[in-house]
Amino acid sequence: MRVDSEPPRGKAFAYALRAATREAGLTQAQLAHLIGVTRYSIVRWLGGEGLPSQERMRKLEDALDLQTGELAAVARFDKAVRVFLCHASEDKPTVEAWEPLLDARGYDVWLDSTRLLPGDDWELEIRRAVWRADIVLVAMSSRSTSKVGFVQREIRLVLEAADERPEGTSFVIPVRLDDSPVPMRLERWQWIDARQSDWLDRIDAAVQKLLGAERDQNQQRREA
Repeated sequence: MRVDSEPPRGKAFAYALRAATREAGLTQAQLAHLIGVTRYSIVRWLGGEGLPSQERMRKLEDALDLQTGELAAVARFDKAVRVFLCHASEDKPTVEAWEPLLDARGYDVWLDSTRLLPGDDWELEIRRAVWRADIVLVAMSSRSTSKVGFVQREIRLVLEAADERPEGTSFVIPVRLDDSPVPMRLERWQWIDARQSDWLDRIDAAVQKLLGAERDQNQQRREA
């Protein structure tokens, strides 16, 4: 199943279903008949409105000759908040330990050591990942804040992306690893301390604020 372009947030399932339907050579009406729903249901899913039940998801995969769970896996990413982990190489062991913790809480985590593949244009992939992220966690320590190198350029990318977000939106979360001061460029955002036992809970709270702001914006657009 090939998707031609990167789907916007919340649209991954719609893009994947559209690509699979095209590759199967089925019309909307034919697909609806095969899984026992109305054509309107197919139109809604293709338009990114809602998701089918587990039973209908399996019927879709059978009708489109996909592997079991292939569409369901894509649908999970529509629900997942994308988290980018910004860090210096010196802090990589600490940050790599965050990935399974965040993954266990349902986040779609982007970490260079696991996402970059051989042959990737790593600067381009990092730029894309920053702009697609919903939340960026910036790891800060005495080893990274004073370091000259790519981590500083990465922080500039994060700040550029932050400037494009609606005012008041949670996006950048500085995460202190030790007692080093917060860099001036990041001072306007409230930081959290990874040494505190509730730091992951505080990230969850920031994400809930983000999702609440998104729901409010969507409601305003519908009422406009």
